[in-house]
Amino acid sequence: MAYHDGMVRPLPRLYTPIPLAEGVQVALERAQAHYVKDVMRLSAGDTVRIFNGADGEWLSEITEAGRNSAMLTTVNQTRPQPAFAGPRLIFAPLKKNATDFVVAKATELGAARISPMITEFTDTTRVNRERLTANTIEAAEQCERLDVPVVDDARRLADILADWNGGTPLICADETGGGAPILDALHGLKIEPGASRETPAFVIGPQGGFSKSELVSFDGLAFATKVDLGPRILRAETAVAAVLTCWQAARGDWRNGGTGS
Repeated sequence: MAYHDGMVRPLPRLYTPIPLAEGVQVALERAQAHYVKDVMRLSAGDTVRIFNGADGEWLSEITEAGRNSAMLTTVNQTRPQPAFAGPRLIFAPLKKNATDFVVAKATELGAARISPMITEFTDTTRVNRERLTANTIEAAEQCERLDVPVVDDARRLADILADWNGGTPLICADETGGGAPILDALHGLKIEPGASRETPAFVIGPQGGFSKSELVSFDGLAFATKVDLGPRILRAETAVAAVLTCWQAARGDWRNGGTGS
């Protein structure tokens, strides 16, 4: 814990892309240095936690704190990197703030990969992958997650389906009520533990829903299952949070100490 102004706060967590081990020096980016020094009011000799998505989490000492820069040195590993088998989220981009919300909540709820898709009724076809990646990093830092989801470039739904690995179940939220109850579908999935980093994948359509032809296209795919999310029509961002919550509660890392199923 870090002590400042009589308050006890958790040690800040920062993401770095560099490999981590004991005694590694890490130069913070300018924005991170500002956060550490000016927001958290830390200085040389204080400690933070850093992670890179591959080598676990490391307690690190601030060894230099300049005007626009800071340097850390790793001291010891506080948490090892866990085996991860989170689901993939495929969603239709929304307006900017709503898309940012989706990406942040998908990160908090354990999505391993986030794939924007273009459908007939997608609100926007412009996706800033760099901004979305930054959002996933910030969310991972805040929620104590040790990895960061992969963010893909936007692709058309038809192209995603044409390239699909049939061994990965595809769960499609059907707002028309034509699918199976989601919990029934999730409990019925046959998935080998740790079989894939992307098992299963959830598909959430745009605010206007999927077109009739898009819904029909899922019916002809052996690996696809349409699911119903209840009697109320959910906003797209709400549907994302709902399906990932159902997954974590039914088959994910909420039910058995973080090991997944």
